[in-house]
Amino acid sequence: MSNFSSLLKEARERAGLTQAELARAIGLSAATIASWETGRRRPRLDERGRDGRQLVIEAADALGLGAAHLNEMLADLGLALVPAGRMVPLLDRRKSVAVIQAECAAYAWPTLAMNEDFEVVAWNDAANELSELDFGTDLAEPGARHLLRMALSDHYRDKLLNWDDVIAVMVAMWKVIVPDVLSFGSATPYFQNLMGYVFAHHGAEIDRLLRIWEETPPHTEGRRLEFNTDWRTSDGTLLHFHCQLTPWSDFDGTGAFDWHPADAATWDWLDKRRDARRPSSPPPVSEQPGRPTPSSARALLRLARERSGLSRRRLSELSGLSESLIYGIEVGNKSLRRETIVRIARAMSLVPTSLNGILDAGGFDPEPSELSAYLLGYEGVSAPRYASNVVRRTTSAPAAVAREIERRGWPLLVVNERCEVFAANRLAERAIGLDLSRLPAGPQRNLFAIVTDMPFRQAARNWETAVANVLPGNLEAYMAPPGGHRLPSKDADYFDSVVRYVRDREASAGRGDEVIHLLFNAWRANPTRRLTARVAFPLHCAMGGRLLSFNAVITPWNAMYDPYWAIDLHPADGETWRALE
Repeated sequence: MSNFSSLLKEARERAGLTQAELARAIGLSAATIASWETGRRRPRLDERGRDGRQLVIEAADALGLGAAHLNEMLADLGLALVPAGRMVPLLDRRKSVAVIQAECAAYAWPTLAMNEDFEVVAWNDAANELSELDFGTDLAEPGARHLLRMALSDHYRDKLLNWDDVIAVMVAMWKVIVPDVLSFGSATPYFQNLMGYVFAHHGAEIDRLLRIWEETPPHTEGRRLEFNTDWRTSDGTLLHFHCQLTPWSDFDGTGAFDWHPADAATWDWLDKRRDARRPSSPPPVSEQPGRPTPSSARALLRLARERSGLSRRRLSELSGLSESLIYGIEVGNKSLRRETIVRIARAMSLVPTSLNGILDAGGFDPEPSELSAYLLGYEGVSAPRYASNVVRRTTSAPAAVAREIERRGWPLLVVNERCEVFAANRLAERAIGLDLSRLPAGPQRNLFAIVTDMPFRQAARNWETAVANVLPGNLEAYMAPPGGHRLPSKDADYFDSVVRYVRDREASAGRGDEVIHLLFNAWRANPTRRLTARVAFPLHCAMGGRLLSFNAVITPWNAMYDPYWAIDLHPADGETWRALE
C-alpha cells in the first residue's frame, strides 16, 4: 500500500465517512475509492474531465484536510503541490466591484481598488481630494485610470516625489509575466495598447522607464507589498503616506491600494478638507450619447475592447467570431450568451475584474481569477502570474515576521491559520493591553481568548464592533449555544480547547459566561459578517489615559503561500499619531 493509500484511508476513517460517502461527495464510485485505498489504482482522468490531481484535491476538501496533508498525498503521487493556506470557499468570499466601491466610499483615508492590469476600478472621496481631481469625470477616457498613465501625466508627475520608487513596485509585479518591456509578444492587448500610448505621448520618460525596468528585479512571492510615498500638493504642502497593496477579492483578482497617512500632519490635512470635498461621480462607462446604458454588459464589453486598443475586425481575428456578431452584441442586435462573452474576453486577455463585471451586468455566473483557479487546483490552469514565481518565493518564518513588524510605526499583529497571535509589535501590545511574552503558544494566544479577556475589553471602547469583525463567526459553531449544535471540522478539538480555556478563565474570575453572551449578542447584531480577503473597521482604544482611534485592516500577510493574516491598526487621526510618536 502506497503512502497516498494509507493517508487517504486514515483521513477518511478519521472524518467518520464510509468509502461510499466519500465517493458521493466527489462524484465517484465507492469501488474507485476502494481501489485507491488498496493501491490497486491511482487517481486518473475521469469522465468529467477531472485529472488525478483535481480528484485528490476534491477528496481532501471533502475530508477537511489542510494543505500539509494534501501535499503529502500529492507528493507521493508525483503531482504538483498546492500553496499553503489554500482557500476553498473563494467564491463565497467574493466581492463585486459595486460592493468594493461602497466599502471604499466609507473610508476616510485615500483608497483605490485595482484590477490585475493596475487600472483603478473604484476610489473614494479622499482619493479624489488627494489627487485634486475627480476620477470619474477627469479620468473618463478609456485607459486614463491606469496607474502608469496617471503617474506619467503632467497632473501627477510633480506631485509624486519618490516617483521612481513607486513605479518600481509596479514594474516588479509586471516583470513576473512580461520580462522585457520592449518585447510585447507575451503581453496582453491591454498592455500593448498601454505601452503604445506611453511611447506615443511620453517619449521624454522612456529612458527613465527603461532604466527602472532594467534595475528592478521581479516581485518575489511571499513579500508583503508596501512602500512609503512622499506627495506634494499644488499649494506646496508635503504629505507622507504608507501605501499597501493587498487583496480585496481573490476570486476576481481585485486588489486594494491603501494610502494610510504616515504622520499627524498628513491626517490633519485630510481632516481639514473632509467636510469641504466636492461630491464625486460614479465610475462612468461612457459619456457619448447613443451608447448603451452604463450598467449594460454590452457597453462594458465595448469599453473593454476600446481600452485594449482593438478594432472589431482585430477582435474578430483573435476570437474567431464574426465581426458582425461582435458588432451586434455591442449595439444590442445579437443576444448575449455567457460562452460568447467569455470567448471574447479570453481573446482580449481580460483580467477577471473586467470579465466578471461584464458577466455580472449580464446576469451570468462569474469566472475565477487565475489566482483563484490556481489555489483551487483547477486542472489546465498555468497561472503564469503565480506559478512561474514559485522559484522566487520567500518563506515568511514567524521569527522574520516578528522582526519585520517591530520596525513599523503603528500597531501591528499577525495571526496564523488557527487565529493564534504569533507576532505583535510593542505598539500593538500597548494599544490592546497584550503581553505575548506571558502567553504560551496555544489557546491563550488565540484571538478568541485575547479579545474576550478583560484587558482588551477595558481597552476597546467599541468592543462589540471589534469582536464582530475580528471574529466573524468562525468559532460560533464550536461554542454550541443553547439549542444549537457543533459542526465537525479537522480543527474541532483545538477550538474546543480554546473555548474551554476561555470559559475556565472567566469562571475562575467569577464572571461565568458573561462574555460568551456578550459575544453572541455582538454577532447577532452583525448577521452579515463573513470572512473575506479584507476586513476593515474602526477601533477606539484607551491607552495611557488617552482615547486613540485606529483604522483596523485585516488582510493576508502575503498573496498566497503563508497562511498568516495581518491586523494593521493604522492611526485614524492626527491626535493618535501624535500619541504614538
